[in-house]
Amino acid sequence: MALGIVISIGGVADAQLSEAAQVVVEEGMAMPTRFQIVYPADIADGEIPLLSDSRLDPGSEMAIVADSPDGAQCLAKGPVTGQLARLAHGGGSSSVEVRGSDTSFAMDRETKATVWSDVTDSEAV
Repeated sequence: MALGIVISIGGVADAQLSEAAQVVVEEGMAMPTRFQIVYPADIADGEIPLLSDSRLDPGSEMAIVADSPDGAQCLAKGPVTGQLARLAHGGGSSSVEVRGSDTSFAMDRETKATVWSDVTDSEAV
């Protein structure tokens, strides 16, 4: 909790994932809340374990909670939408960025249309 945040996956706090190097939460009018969490890319045996960590797969529910004088405040909560790996020669400043959005992202995924016949508008509603 070096940044004073707790990151949870599926509603369970995760101490390892709370050790992020950087956390960015963006909010704005008429747009979903988005978040980015940057982790140092530890390279072990030629692999980057965070990239294959199923906890960070797209669709995983992630929450970012910060301490404040009024108690814990949820800054963002929603599905992971993707990852971005930045690799530097020698690996020293390589990083893995986890990106996500609030649940309005999920609301935008599917459009359904239904044809109502032989009913009034009020019955369909």
